[in-house]
Amino acid sequence: MLRTWRLLRIIPTLALYFSLAPFGYAVLALMSTLPARDADARAQRLRRVMQRAFRLMHDWLRGLGVLDFNPRKIEGVLPDGPCVVVANHRTLTDITSIVAALGPMTAVVKSEVYRLWWLRPLLEGAGLIEGPTGNPLDVASVIDASVRQARTGSRLVFFPEGTRAPDDHLLPFGRTAFEIARRANVPVVPVLLHWKNPWLSKDCRLLQMPDGPTQLHLEVLPPVYPREVQGSSRALRDMIETTFVTGLYTGSAEHLEDDSGGINRESTQAAHR
Repeated sequence: MLRTWRLLRIIPTLALYFSLAPFGYAVLALMSTLPARDADARAQRLRRVMQRAFRLMHDWLRGLGVLDFNPRKIEGVLPDGPCVVVANHRTLTDITSIVAALGPMTAVVKSEVYRLWWLRPLLEGAGLIEGPTGNPLDVASVIDASVRQARTGSRLVFFPEGTRAPDDHLLPFGRTAFEIARRANVPVVPVLLHWKNPWLSKDCRLLQMPDGPTQLHLEVLPPVYPREVQGSSRALRDMIETTFVTGLYTGSAEHLEDDSGGINRESTQAAHR
Protein backbone atom coordinates (compact mmCIF):
# COMPACT_ATOMS: atom_id res chain seq x y z
CA MET A 1 0.00 0.00 0.00
CA LEU A 2 2.81 2.44 0.90
CA ARG A 3 4.53 1.65 -2.37
CA THR A 4 1.33 2.38 -4.32
CA TRP A 5 0.76 5.63 -2.43
CA ARG A 6 4.30 6.85 -3.20
CA LEU A 7 3.81 5.92 -6.85
CA LEU A 8 0.60 7.97 -7.01
CA ARG A 9 2.46 11.00 -5.68
CA ILE A 10 4.82 10.89 -8.65
CA ILE A 11 1.97 11.52 -11.11
CA PRO A 12 1.44 15.21 -10.19
CA THR A 13 5.21 15.67 -10.24
CA LEU A 14 5.41 14.39 -13.81
CA ALA A 15 2.42 16.53 -14.82
CA LEU A 16 4.00 19.63 -13.30
CA TYR A 17 7.35 18.92 -14.95
CA PHE A 18 5.97 18.41 -18.45
CA SER A 19 3.81 21.52 -18.18
CA LEU A 20 6.52 23.86 -16.85
CA ALA A 21 9.73 22.41 -18.28
CA PRO A 22 9.31 23.84 -21.80
CA PHE A 23 9.05 27.37 -20.39
CA GLY A 24 12.08 26.84 -18.16
CA TYR A 25 14.18 25.50 -21.03
CA ALA A 26 13.08 28.38 -23.25
CA VAL A 27 14.10 31.00 -20.65
CA LEU A 28 17.49 29.38 -20.06
CA ALA A 29 18.10 28.97 -23.79
CA LEU A 30 17.31 32.66 -24.29
CA MET A 31 19.71 33.60 -21.48
CA SER A 32 22.42 31.49 -23.10
CA THR A 33 22.08 33.24 -26.48
CA LEU A 34 22.03 36.83 -25.25
CA PRO A 35 25.23 38.76 -26.00
CA ALA A 36 27.70 38.93 -23.12
CA ARG A 37 31.13 40.45 -22.65
CA ASP A 38 32.34 37.50 -20.61
CA ALA A 39 31.18 34.06 -21.81
CA ASP A 40 32.63 32.38 -18.70
CA ALA A 41 30.62 34.67 -16.40
CA ARG A 42 27.46 33.96 -18.39
CA ALA A 43 28.10 30.22 -18.17
CA GLN A 44 28.58 30.47 -14.40
CA ARG A 45 25.33 32.44 -14.12
CA LEU A 46 23.44 29.76 -16.05
CA ARG A 47 24.93 27.02 -13.87
CA ARG A 48 23.77 28.88 -10.75
CA VAL A 49 20.24 28.99 -12.16
CA MET A 50 20.43 25.25 -12.81
CA GLN A 51 21.57 24.66 -9.22
CA ARG A 52 18.59 26.56 -7.84
CA ALA A 53 16.25 24.58 -10.10
CA PHE A 54 17.74 21.29 -8.89
CA ARG A 55 17.38 22.38 -5.25
CA LEU A 56 13.74 23.22 -5.84
CA MET A 57 13.21 19.82 -7.48
CA HIS A 58 14.73 17.98 -4.52
CA ASP A 59 12.71 20.05 -2.05
CA TRP A 60 9.60 19.01 -3.95
CA LEU A 61 10.54 15.33 -4.00
CA ARG A 62 11.39 15.40 -0.29
CA GLY A 63 8.11 17.12 0.52
CA LEU A 64 6.20 14.42 -1.35
CA GLY A 65 8.11 11.69 0.47
CA VAL A 66 9.50 10.31 -2.80
CA LEU A 67 13.21 10.94 -2.11
CA ASP A 68 14.53 11.78 1.35
CA PHE A 69 17.46 14.05 0.53
CA ASN A 70 18.11 17.59 1.72
CA PRO A 71 20.84 19.28 -0.38
CA ARG A 72 21.43 21.77 2.46
CA LYS A 73 22.45 19.02 4.87
CA ILE A 74 25.56 17.21 3.69
CA GLU A 75 28.75 15.99 5.31
CA GLY A 76 31.92 17.88 4.36
CA VAL A 77 32.63 20.79 2.01
CA LEU A 78 34.49 21.34 -1.23
CA PRO A 79 37.85 23.10 -1.21
CA ASP A 80 38.08 26.64 -2.53
CA GLY A 81 38.82 27.00 -6.22
CA PRO A 82 38.59 24.57 -9.13
CA CYS A 83 38.56 20.83 -8.54
CA VAL A 84 37.42 17.56 -10.08
CA VAL A 85 34.55 15.96 -8.15
CA VAL A 86 34.16 12.21 -8.61
CA ALA A 87 31.17 10.24 -7.33
CA ASN A 88 29.67 6.77 -7.49
CA HIS A 89 26.74 6.44 -9.87
CA ARG A 90 23.57 4.62 -8.86
CA THR A 91 20.59 6.67 -10.12
CA LEU A 92 19.52 9.32 -12.61
CA THR A 93 19.23 11.84 -9.75
CA ASP A 94 22.92 11.61 -8.81
CA ILE A 95 23.95 14.62 -10.88
CA THR A 96 21.03 16.77 -9.71
CA SER A 97 21.74 15.84 -6.09
CA ILE A 98 25.43 16.76 -6.34
CA VAL A 99 24.84 20.09 -8.10
CA ALA A 100 21.98 21.02 -5.76
CA ALA A 101 24.17 20.36 -2.73
CA LEU A 102 27.64 21.47 -3.86
CA GLY A 103 26.98 24.34 -6.24
CA PRO A 104 27.40 25.10 -9.94
CA MET A 105 29.55 22.59 -11.82
CA THR A 106 30.60 21.65 -15.32
CA ALA A 107 29.78 18.15 -16.49
CA VAL A 108 30.22 15.98 -19.56
CA VAL A 109 26.90 15.31 -21.29
CA LYS A 110 26.20 12.32 -23.50
CA SER A 111 26.64 13.28 -27.14
CA GLU A 112 23.16 12.16 -28.20
CA VAL A 113 21.65 14.42 -25.53
CA TYR A 114 24.06 17.29 -26.15
CA ARG A 115 23.14 17.43 -29.83
CA LEU A 116 19.38 17.77 -29.31
CA TRP A 117 18.54 20.95 -31.21
CA TRP A 118 16.36 22.41 -28.45
CA LEU A 119 18.82 21.64 -25.63
CA ARG A 120 22.20 22.35 -27.21
CA PRO A 121 22.09 26.19 -26.86
CA LEU A 122 21.52 25.82 -23.12
CA LEU A 123 24.27 23.26 -22.62
CA GLU A 124 26.79 25.21 -24.68
CA GLY A 125 25.90 28.47 -22.96
CA ALA A 126 26.36 26.86 -19.54
CA GLY A 127 29.79 25.61 -20.54
CA LEU A 128 28.89 21.93 -20.38
CA ILE A 129 31.02 19.55 -22.42
CA GLU A 130 29.93 17.15 -25.15
CA GLY A 131 30.82 13.54 -24.41
CA PRO A 132 32.53 11.09 -26.78
CA THR A 133 30.62 9.92 -29.85
CA GLY A 134 32.48 6.64 -30.19
CA ASN A 135 35.59 7.94 -31.90
CA PRO A 136 38.66 7.26 -29.68
CA LEU A 137 39.93 10.76 -30.48
CA ASP A 138 36.85 12.24 -28.80
CA VAL A 139 38.23 11.36 -25.38
CA ALA A 140 41.21 13.64 -25.99
CA SER A 141 38.80 16.46 -26.92
CA VAL A 142 36.83 15.92 -23.70
CA ILE A 143 40.03 16.04 -21.66
CA ASP A 144 41.24 19.22 -23.38
CA ALA A 145 37.88 20.97 -22.95
CA SER A 146 37.68 19.92 -19.30
CA VAL A 147 41.20 21.16 -18.56
CA ARG A 148 40.31 24.52 -20.11
CA GLN A 149 37.24 24.75 -17.89
CA ALA A 150 39.26 23.91 -14.77
CA ARG A 151 41.82 26.57 -15.64
CA THR A 152 39.08 29.19 -15.81
CA GLY A 153 38.11 28.32 -12.22
CA SER A 154 35.25 25.89 -12.88
CA ARG A 155 34.52 22.82 -10.81
CA LEU A 156 33.88 19.64 -12.77
CA VAL A 157 31.92 16.54 -11.78
CA PHE A 158 32.49 13.03 -13.15
CA PHE A 159 31.16 9.54 -12.59
CA PRO A 160 34.26 7.42 -13.23
CA GLU A 161 32.21 4.21 -13.45
CA GLY A 162 30.86 5.56 -16.75
CA THR A 163 27.32 4.28 -16.23
CA ARG A 164 24.88 3.49 -13.44
CA ALA A 165 26.04 0.50 -11.43
CA PRO A 166 23.86 -2.42 -10.33
CA ASP A 167 22.65 -2.23 -6.76
CA ASP A 168 25.32 -4.48 -5.28
CA HIS A 169 28.41 -3.40 -7.22
CA LEU A 170 30.83 -0.54 -7.70
CA LEU A 171 32.03 -0.71 -11.29
CA PRO A 172 35.74 -0.28 -12.13
CA PHE A 173 36.82 3.34 -12.54
CA GLY A 174 38.09 4.86 -15.77
CA ARG A 175 41.03 7.28 -15.84
CA THR A 176 39.61 10.30 -17.68
CA ALA A 177 38.65 12.37 -14.62
CA PHE A 178 42.01 11.73 -12.99
CA GLU A 179 43.98 12.61 -16.11
CA ILE A 180 42.08 15.91 -16.25
CA ALA A 181 42.99 16.63 -12.62
CA ARG A 182 46.64 15.81 -13.35
CA ARG A 183 46.86 18.06 -16.41
CA ALA A 184 44.99 20.95 -14.78
CA ASN A 185 46.87 20.42 -11.49
CA VAL A 186 43.68 20.56 -9.40
CA PRO A 187 42.56 18.29 -6.55
CA VAL A 188 40.21 15.35 -6.89
CA VAL A 189 37.37 15.37 -4.36
CA PRO A 190 35.64 12.01 -3.69
CA VAL A 191 31.92 12.38 -3.03
CA LEU A 192 30.23 9.27 -1.65
CA LEU A 193 26.53 8.81 -2.38
CA HIS A 194 25.10 6.53 0.30
CA TRP A 195 21.81 5.14 -0.99
CA LYS A 196 19.05 3.20 0.67
CA ASN A 197 16.39 1.73 -1.65
CA PRO A 198 17.60 3.68 -4.73
CA TRP A 199 14.98 4.99 -7.13
CA LEU A 200 15.64 5.62 -10.85
CA SER A 201 18.46 3.08 -10.81
CA LYS A 202 18.95 0.41 -13.43
CA ASP A 203 16.97 -1.95 -11.22
CA CYS A 204 14.19 0.48 -10.29
CA ARG A 205 12.78 2.60 -13.09
CA LEU A 206 10.52 5.65 -13.02
CA LEU A 207 7.25 3.87 -12.22
CA GLN A 208 8.83 1.04 -10.24
CA MET A 209 8.99 2.43 -6.72
CA PRO A 210 11.21 0.52 -4.27
CA ASP A 211 9.59 -1.36 -1.39
CA GLY A 212 10.95 0.94 1.33
CA PRO A 213 11.64 4.69 1.64
CA THR A 214 14.35 6.07 -0.63
CA GLN A 215 17.12 7.85 1.25
CA LEU A 216 20.33 9.55 0.14
CA HIS A 217 23.21 10.85 2.21
CA LEU A 218 25.99 12.79 0.50
CA GLU A 219 29.48 12.67 2.03
CA VAL A 220 32.33 14.89 0.79
CA LEU A 221 35.77 13.46 1.57
CA PRO A 222 39.03 15.44 1.82
CA PRO A 223 40.66 16.40 -1.51
CA VAL A 224 43.49 14.38 -2.99
CA TYR A 225 46.14 16.26 -4.98
CA PRO A 226 47.97 14.77 -8.00
CA ARG A 227 51.31 15.55 -6.36
CA GLU A 228 50.48 13.04 -3.62
CA VAL A 229 50.95 10.25 -6.16
CA GLN A 230 53.79 11.88 -8.12
CA GLY A 231 51.40 13.14 -10.78
CA SER A 232 50.31 9.69 -11.99
CA SER A 233 46.67 9.57 -13.12
CA ARG A 234 46.68 5.78 -12.84
CA ALA A 235 47.90 5.86 -9.24
CA LEU A 236 45.44 8.65 -8.47
CA ARG A 237 42.60 6.58 -9.94
CA ASP A 238 43.60 3.50 -7.93
CA MET A 239 43.83 5.47 -4.67
CA ILE A 240 40.41 7.08 -5.11
CA GLU A 241 38.82 3.81 -6.21
CA THR A 242 40.02 2.10 -3.04
CA THR A 243 38.58 5.00 -1.04
CA PHE A 244 35.17 4.40 -2.59
CA VAL A 245 35.25 0.64 -2.04
CA THR A 246 36.06 1.16 1.64
CA GLY A 247 33.91 4.23 2.25
CA LEU A 248 30.72 2.95 0.66
CA TYR A 249 30.85 -0.33 2.55
CA THR A 250 31.63 1.12 5.98
CA GLY A 251 29.65 4.33 5.58
CA SER A 252 26.18 3.12 4.60
CA ALA A 253 25.23 1.77 8.03
CA GLU A 254 26.49 4.96 9.71
CA HIS A 255 24.45 7.42 7.64
CA LEU A 256 21.27 5.50 6.82
CA GLU A 257 18.81 3.51 8.89
CA ASP A 258 20.20 0.20 7.66
CA ASP A 259 22.60 -1.08 5.03
CA SER A 260 20.02 -2.47 2.60
CA GLY A 261 21.06 0.10 0.00
CA GLY A 262 24.78 -0.18 0.61
CA ILE A 263 27.56 -1.72 -1.40
CA ASN A 264 28.15 -5.44 -1.31
CA ARG A 265 31.80 -5.58 -0.29
CA GLU A 266 32.60 -9.08 -1.55
CA SER A 267 31.04 -8.61 -4.98
CA THR A 268 32.63 -5.17 -5.32
CA GLN A 269 36.11 -6.36 -4.46
CA ALA A 270 35.72 -9.30 -6.83
CA ALA A 271 34.85 -6.93 -9.66
CA HIS A 272 38.11 -5.04 -9.08
CA ARG A 273 40.44 -8.04 -9.01
